[in-house]
Amino acid sequence: MLTELEISKLWVEGHKKAKKKIKKCYFPGCNEKSINSHILQKNGILSQISKNSHVWEKKINQFSKENFFFEERGLNNVFAFNCFCSNHDKELFKKIEDNIIDFNDYESCLLFTLRTLYNEIYRKEILVEQIKFLMKSNKSSEMNLEFLLEFMKQQLLGIKDLQENEEDIWTDYNNGTENFIFQYREITKIDICLCAFYNYETTSEMHDYKLAKGKDMERISEVFINFFPYNNKSILLMGYNKKDEKKLKPYINTFFKESEAKVQTKITNLLMFACETWVVSEKLYKTKIQKVEDIFIAAIHYAIDNNNEREFFKVNIFKETYYSEMQKVKRYVC
Repeated sequence: MLTELEISKLWVEGHKKAKKKIKKCYFPGCNEKSINSHILQKNGILSQISKNSHVWEKKINQFSKENFFFEERGLNNVFAFNCFCSNHDKELFKKIEDNIIDFNDYESCLLFTLRTLYNEIYRKEILVEQIKFLMKSNKSSEMNLEFLLEFMKQQLLGIKDLQENEEDIWTDYNNGTENFIFQYREITKIDICLCAFYNYETTSEMHDYKLAKGKDMERISEVFINFFPYNNKSILLMGYNKKDEKKLKPYINTFFKESEAKVQTKITNLLMFACETWVVSEKLYKTKIQKVEDIFIAAIHYAIDNNNEREFFKVNIFKETYYSEMQKVKRYVC
Protein backbone atom coordinates (compact mmCIF):
# COMPACT_ATOMS: atom_id res chain seq x y z
CA MET A 1 0.00 0.00 0.00
CA LEU A 2 1.02 3.59 -0.52
CA THR A 3 2.69 5.42 2.31
CA GLU A 4 1.06 8.52 3.80
CA LEU A 5 3.74 10.70 2.18
CA GLU A 6 3.20 9.16 -1.26
CA ILE A 7 -0.57 9.61 -1.26
CA SER A 8 -0.24 13.15 0.15
CA LYS A 9 2.06 14.06 -2.75
CA LEU A 10 -0.44 12.64 -5.23
CA TRP A 11 -3.24 14.56 -3.49
CA VAL A 12 -1.33 17.84 -3.79
CA GLU A 13 -0.47 17.15 -7.44
CA GLY A 14 -4.11 16.35 -8.15
CA HIS A 15 -5.19 19.62 -6.52
CA LYS A 16 -2.88 21.63 -8.77
CA LYS A 17 -4.18 19.89 -11.88
CA ALA A 18 -7.80 20.31 -10.77
CA LYS A 19 -7.39 24.08 -10.29
CA LYS A 20 -6.01 24.38 -13.82
CA LYS A 21 -8.94 22.38 -15.21
CA ILE A 22 -11.65 24.46 -13.51
CA LYS A 23 -11.02 27.84 -15.08
CA LYS A 24 -14.23 29.21 -16.62
CA CYS A 25 -16.30 31.96 -14.98
CA TYR A 26 -19.33 30.60 -13.11
CA PHE A 27 -21.57 33.52 -14.09
CA PRO A 28 -24.36 32.02 -16.25
CA GLY A 29 -23.48 32.26 -19.93
CA CYS A 30 -19.99 33.70 -19.37
CA ASN A 31 -17.08 31.90 -21.03
CA GLU A 32 -14.30 34.19 -19.81
CA LYS A 33 -11.40 32.84 -17.78
CA SER A 34 -11.92 32.97 -14.03
CA ILE A 35 -9.43 34.73 -11.77
CA ASN A 36 -8.26 34.19 -8.22
CA SER A 37 -10.65 36.14 -5.99
CA HIS A 38 -11.92 36.01 -2.41
CA ILE A 39 -15.15 34.94 -0.74
CA LEU A 40 -14.87 37.95 1.57
CA GLN A 41 -13.29 41.25 0.65
CA LYS A 42 -9.53 40.93 1.03
CA ASN A 43 -8.91 44.60 1.79
CA GLY A 44 -11.35 45.81 4.40
CA ILE A 45 -12.57 42.56 5.96
CA LEU A 46 -9.90 39.84 5.82
CA SER A 47 -7.14 42.42 6.28
CA GLN A 48 -8.70 43.47 9.61
CA ILE A 49 -7.62 40.22 11.25
CA SER A 50 -4.30 39.72 9.45
CA LYS A 51 -0.76 40.29 10.66
CA ASN A 52 1.85 40.88 7.97
CA SER A 53 -0.87 39.84 5.49
CA HIS A 54 -1.23 36.40 7.12
CA VAL A 55 -3.99 34.63 9.06
CA TRP A 56 -4.44 31.15 10.52
CA GLU A 57 -6.69 28.68 8.73
CA LYS A 58 -8.20 25.34 9.66
CA LYS A 59 -7.07 22.90 6.97
CA ILE A 60 -8.36 19.49 5.94
CA ASN A 61 -6.41 16.67 4.28
CA GLN A 62 -8.39 13.47 3.90
CA PHE A 63 -5.26 11.46 3.20
CA SER A 64 -2.87 12.47 5.95
CA LYS A 65 -2.48 10.91 9.39
CA GLU A 66 -4.04 14.00 10.93
CA ASN A 67 -6.97 15.10 8.76
CA PHE A 68 -7.40 18.44 10.52
CA PHE A 69 -4.70 20.95 11.36
CA PHE A 70 -4.06 24.71 11.56
CA GLU A 71 -1.73 26.54 9.21
CA GLU A 72 -0.58 30.12 8.77
CA ARG A 73 -1.37 31.34 5.25
CA GLY A 74 -1.10 34.53 3.23
CA LEU A 75 -4.19 36.58 2.39
CA ASN A 76 -3.77 35.87 -1.33
CA ASN A 77 -4.36 32.17 -0.66
CA VAL A 78 -7.07 32.05 2.03
CA PHE A 79 -10.76 32.31 1.20
CA ALA A 80 -9.61 32.20 -2.44
CA PHE A 81 -11.47 30.59 -5.31
CA ASN A 82 -11.45 30.77 -9.11
CA CYS A 83 -15.15 31.24 -9.79
CA PHE A 84 -15.53 34.55 -11.60
CA CYS A 85 -13.81 36.44 -14.39
CA SER A 86 -12.30 39.84 -13.66
CA ASN A 87 -15.35 41.73 -14.90
CA HIS A 88 -17.97 39.77 -12.97
CA ASP A 89 -15.88 39.61 -9.83
CA LYS A 90 -15.71 43.41 -9.87
CA GLU A 91 -19.13 44.40 -11.16
CA LEU A 92 -21.37 41.73 -9.64
CA PHE A 93 -20.22 42.33 -6.07
CA LYS A 94 -19.76 46.10 -6.24
CA LYS A 95 -22.65 46.68 -3.83
CA ILE A 96 -20.91 44.79 -0.99
CA GLU A 97 -17.36 45.89 -1.75
CA ASP A 98 -17.41 49.51 -2.92
CA ASN A 99 -20.14 50.86 -0.65
CA ILE A 100 -21.18 50.87 2.99
CA ILE A 101 -22.91 47.52 3.38
CA ASP A 102 -26.63 47.58 4.15
CA PHE A 103 -27.40 44.23 5.78
CA ASN A 104 -31.12 44.96 5.56
CA ASP A 105 -30.82 45.04 1.78
CA TYR A 106 -31.95 41.71 0.30
CA GLU A 107 -29.65 41.82 -2.74
CA SER A 108 -26.58 42.52 -0.59
CA CYS A 109 -27.33 39.46 1.54
CA LEU A 110 -27.94 37.45 -1.63
CA LEU A 111 -24.49 38.40 -2.96
CA PHE A 112 -22.77 37.20 0.23
CA THR A 113 -24.67 33.93 -0.11
CA LEU A 114 -23.79 33.63 -3.81
CA ARG A 115 -20.08 33.78 -3.07
CA THR A 116 -20.42 31.32 -0.22
CA LEU A 117 -22.37 28.91 -2.42
CA TYR A 118 -19.94 29.05 -5.35
CA ASN A 119 -16.96 28.57 -3.07
CA GLU A 120 -18.58 25.37 -1.80
CA ILE A 121 -19.36 24.17 -5.32
CA TYR A 122 -15.82 25.03 -6.42
CA ARG A 123 -14.26 23.17 -3.46
CA LYS A 124 -16.36 20.08 -4.17
CA GLU A 125 -15.53 20.17 -7.89
CA ILE A 126 -11.85 20.37 -7.01
CA LEU A 127 -12.25 17.33 -4.74
CA VAL A 128 -13.99 15.37 -7.50
CA GLU A 129 -11.15 16.12 -9.92
CA GLN A 130 -8.56 15.17 -7.29
CA ILE A 131 -10.25 11.82 -6.75
CA LYS A 132 -10.39 11.19 -10.50
CA PHE A 133 -6.68 11.98 -10.67
CA LEU A 134 -5.91 9.46 -7.92
CA MET A 135 -8.00 6.77 -9.56
CA LYS A 136 -6.29 7.28 -12.92
CA SER A 137 -2.77 7.31 -11.46
CA ASN A 138 -0.42 4.36 -11.87
CA LYS A 139 -0.71 3.88 -8.09
CA SER A 140 -4.49 3.37 -8.10
CA SER A 141 -4.19 -0.38 -7.54
CA GLU A 142 -2.67 0.39 -4.13
CA MET A 143 -5.58 2.60 -3.03
CA ASN A 144 -8.93 1.96 -1.40
CA LEU A 145 -11.02 2.53 -4.52
CA GLU A 146 -14.29 1.80 -2.72
CA PHE A 147 -13.57 4.65 -0.29
CA LEU A 148 -12.61 7.00 -3.15
CA LEU A 149 -15.78 6.21 -5.10
CA GLU A 150 -18.00 6.81 -2.07
CA PHE A 151 -16.14 10.03 -1.25
CA MET A 152 -16.62 11.26 -4.83
CA LYS A 153 -20.29 10.28 -4.75
CA GLN A 154 -20.83 12.41 -1.64
CA GLN A 155 -19.20 15.43 -3.31
CA LEU A 156 -21.38 15.04 -6.41
CA LEU A 157 -24.52 14.75 -4.28
CA GLY A 158 -23.43 17.88 -2.39
CA ILE A 159 -23.00 19.79 -5.66
CA LYS A 160 -26.45 18.69 -6.81
CA ASP A 161 -28.02 19.94 -3.56
CA LEU A 162 -26.23 23.28 -3.84
CA GLN A 163 -27.32 23.73 -7.46
CA GLU A 164 -30.96 23.80 -6.37
CA ASN A 165 -30.22 26.90 -4.29
CA GLU A 166 -28.01 28.27 -7.08
CA GLU A 167 -31.00 28.39 -9.43
CA ASP A 168 -33.11 30.25 -6.87
CA ILE A 169 -30.33 32.78 -6.22
CA TRP A 170 -30.06 33.69 -9.90
CA THR A 171 -33.85 33.88 -10.19
CA ASP A 172 -33.85 36.40 -7.34
CA TYR A 173 -30.94 38.38 -8.77
CA ASN A 174 -32.45 38.63 -12.25
CA ASN A 175 -36.13 39.06 -11.37
CA GLY A 176 -36.16 40.82 -8.01
CA THR A 177 -37.89 37.89 -6.30
CA GLU A 178 -37.07 36.72 -2.76
CA ASN A 179 -36.64 32.97 -2.42
CA PHE A 180 -34.49 33.22 0.72
CA ILE A 181 -34.83 34.44 4.28
CA PHE A 182 -31.90 36.41 5.71
CA GLN A 183 -31.24 37.61 9.24
CA TYR A 184 -28.31 39.48 10.71
CA ARG A 185 -27.14 40.83 14.03
CA GLU A 186 -24.10 42.59 15.43
CA ILE A 187 -22.19 41.13 18.35
CA THR A 188 -18.89 41.79 20.12
CA LYS A 189 -16.02 41.87 17.65
CA ILE A 190 -13.71 38.87 17.48
CA ASP A 191 -10.95 38.08 14.98
CA ILE A 192 -12.80 35.36 13.07
CA CYS A 193 -13.92 35.30 9.44
CA LEU A 194 -16.32 32.50 8.59
CA CYS A 195 -18.02 31.87 5.23
CA ALA A 196 -19.67 28.50 4.89
CA PHE A 197 -22.79 26.49 4.41
CA TYR A 198 -23.79 23.45 6.41
CA ASN A 199 -26.59 20.91 6.34
CA TYR A 200 -29.11 21.18 9.12
CA GLU A 201 -29.68 17.43 8.93
CA THR A 202 -26.93 15.45 10.64
CA THR A 203 -25.12 12.54 9.01
CA SER A 204 -26.94 10.24 11.42
CA GLU A 205 -30.36 11.63 10.43
CA MET A 206 -29.60 11.26 6.72
CA HIS A 207 -28.33 7.72 7.28
CA ASP A 208 -31.44 6.74 9.26
CA TYR A 209 -33.67 8.20 6.54
CA LYS A 210 -31.92 6.16 3.86
CA LEU A 211 -32.27 2.98 5.90
CA ALA A 212 -35.98 3.61 6.46
CA LYS A 213 -36.88 4.82 2.95
CA GLY A 214 -34.28 3.04 0.85
CA LYS A 215 -33.17 6.30 -0.78
CA ASP A 216 -31.40 9.58 -0.01
CA MET A 217 -33.39 12.53 1.32
CA GLU A 218 -35.13 14.37 -1.52
CA ARG A 219 -34.02 17.71 -0.15
CA ILE A 220 -31.31 18.73 2.29
CA SER A 221 -31.90 21.91 4.35
CA GLU A 222 -28.86 24.12 3.82
CA VAL A 223 -27.84 26.97 6.11
CA PHE A 224 -25.62 29.73 4.73
CA ILE A 225 -23.55 31.66 7.24
CA ASN A 226 -21.19 34.64 7.06
CA PHE A 227 -19.48 35.93 10.16
CA PHE A 228 -16.85 38.68 10.01
CA PRO A 229 -15.66 41.92 11.63
CA TYR A 230 -17.19 45.13 10.31
CA ASN A 231 -17.25 48.63 11.86
CA ASN A 232 -15.86 47.46 15.23
CA LYS A 233 -18.46 44.71 15.56
CA SER A 234 -18.74 41.17 14.28
CA ILE A 235 -21.56 40.66 11.81
CA LEU A 236 -23.53 37.41 11.91
CA LEU A 237 -25.45 36.94 8.65
CA MET A 238 -27.44 33.74 8.09
CA GLY A 239 -29.76 32.69 5.30
CA TYR A 240 -31.81 29.77 4.07
CA ASN A 241 -34.27 28.93 1.31
CA LYS A 242 -37.96 29.53 2.00
CA LYS A 243 -38.57 25.93 0.90
CA ASP A 244 -36.86 24.90 4.15
CA GLU A 245 -38.56 27.48 6.38
CA LYS A 246 -40.71 25.03 8.34
CA LYS A 247 -37.66 23.04 9.42
CA LEU A 248 -35.11 25.85 9.77
CA LYS A 249 -37.00 28.85 11.13
CA PRO A 250 -37.11 27.72 14.80
CA TYR A 251 -33.43 26.75 14.69
CA ILE A 252 -32.18 29.92 12.94
CA ASN A 253 -34.27 32.19 15.16
CA THR A 254 -32.32 31.06 18.21
CA PHE A 255 -29.23 32.80 16.76
CA PHE A 256 -31.10 36.10 16.64
CA LYS A 257 -33.33 36.00 19.70
CA GLU A 258 -31.11 34.48 22.36
CA SER A 259 -28.50 36.35 24.43
CA GLU A 260 -25.17 37.30 22.91
CA ALA A 261 -23.34 34.82 25.17
CA LYS A 262 -25.51 31.94 23.95
CA VAL A 263 -24.97 32.97 20.33
CA GLN A 264 -21.22 33.10 20.91
CA THR A 265 -21.40 29.54 22.22
CA LYS A 266 -23.39 28.48 19.15
CA ILE A 267 -20.76 30.00 16.86
CA THR A 268 -17.98 28.24 18.78
CA ASN A 269 -19.75 24.92 18.27
CA LEU A 270 -20.21 25.61 14.56
CA LEU A 271 -16.46 26.17 14.23
CA MET A 272 -15.78 22.80 15.82
CA PHE A 273 -18.54 20.64 14.37
CA ALA A 274 -20.22 22.05 11.26
CA CYS A 275 -18.25 24.64 9.30
CA GLU A 276 -15.04 24.15 7.36
CA THR A 277 -14.24 27.54 5.80
CA TRP A 278 -12.94 29.91 8.47
CA VAL A 279 -9.81 31.79 9.48
CA VAL A 280 -8.62 33.58 12.62
CA SER A 281 -5.98 36.14 13.50
CA GLU A 282 -2.57 35.10 14.75
CA LYS A 283 -3.43 36.55 18.17
CA LEU A 284 -6.64 34.56 18.49
CA TYR A 285 -4.96 31.38 17.29
CA LYS A 286 -2.11 31.68 19.77
CA THR A 287 -4.22 32.77 22.75
CA LYS A 288 -7.33 30.64 22.25
CA ILE A 289 -6.68 27.71 19.91
CA GLN A 290 -3.02 26.73 19.96
CA LYS A 291 -2.82 25.62 23.58
CA VAL A 292 -5.97 23.48 23.23
CA GLU A 293 -5.50 22.53 19.59
CA ASP A 294 -5.43 18.82 20.40
CA ILE A 295 -8.81 19.10 22.16
CA PHE A 296 -10.24 21.20 19.32
CA ILE A 297 -9.24 18.60 16.72
CA ALA A 298 -10.40 15.74 18.94
CA ALA A 299 -13.81 17.44 19.17
CA ILE A 300 -14.05 17.53 15.36
CA HIS A 301 -13.31 13.80 15.18
CA TYR A 302 -15.77 13.15 18.01
CA ALA A 303 -18.62 14.73 16.03
CA ILE A 304 -17.65 12.82 12.88
CA ASP A 305 -17.47 9.51 14.73
CA ASN A 306 -20.89 10.16 16.25
CA ASN A 307 -22.38 11.36 12.92
CA ASN A 308 -23.84 14.32 14.79
CA GLU A 309 -22.78 17.72 13.48
CA ARG A 310 -25.25 19.37 15.86
CA GLU A 311 -23.24 18.14 18.84
CA PHE A 312 -23.21 20.91 21.42
CA PHE A 313 -20.85 21.80 24.24
CA LYS A 314 -20.99 24.75 26.60
CA VAL A 315 -17.82 26.40 25.35
CA ASN A 316 -17.37 30.03 24.26
CA ILE A 317 -14.25 31.11 22.36
CA PHE A 318 -15.15 34.78 22.99
CA LYS A 319 -14.75 34.45 26.77
CA GLU A 320 -11.80 34.27 29.15
CA THR A 321 -13.28 31.05 30.52
CA TYR A 322 -12.75 29.32 27.14
CA TYR A 323 -9.61 27.46 28.17
CA SER A 324 -11.19 25.94 31.28
CA GLU A 325 -14.33 25.08 29.31
CA MET A 326 -12.22 23.21 26.76
CA GLN A 327 -10.72 21.13 29.56
CA LYS A 328 -14.25 19.93 30.33
CA VAL A 329 -14.79 19.12 26.65
CA LYS A 330 -11.62 17.03 26.79
CA ARG A 331 -13.29 14.56 29.15
CA TYR A 332 -15.76 13.65 26.44
CA VAL A 333 -13.75 13.79 23.24
CA CYS A 334 -10.25 12.60 24.13
